[in-house]
Amino acid sequence: MRKLYLLSTLVLSLTVCITGAYAQDFSNKGSEFWFCFPNHIPSGASTGAMSIWITSDQASTGKITMTNGAFSTTFAVAANGITSVNIPHGLAHISNAESGTVIQKSLRITVDPGSLM
Repeated sequence: MRKLYLLSTLVLSLTVCITGAYAQDFSNKGSEFWFCFPNHIPSGASTGAMSIWITSDQASTGKITMTNGAFSTTFAVAANGITSVNIPHGLAHISNAESGTVIQKSLRITVDPGSLM
């Protein structure tokens, strides 16, 4: 039993050492992003503000559009800066009543060519 344990440990160790470990680099950089605002529990009578915080390591411009065409806006962010874009609650919020249906309330952020976030 002990020999089997040692052999198993040796094979496992060699496999890890030979193949190496690869991990995904954590980054939020890109030129296109998709997201939505699903249902949430409001804080008291307030529905809360829906906003997107955009940052970049270089000066960037872009556009935020809603799939159904109900909302569209542009943004600009300075290098190493941050900007907030407010999204109208009534247009973007997905309620429980809308679950299970195709409502096209997803939002898409695109960054203009030449400016990467």
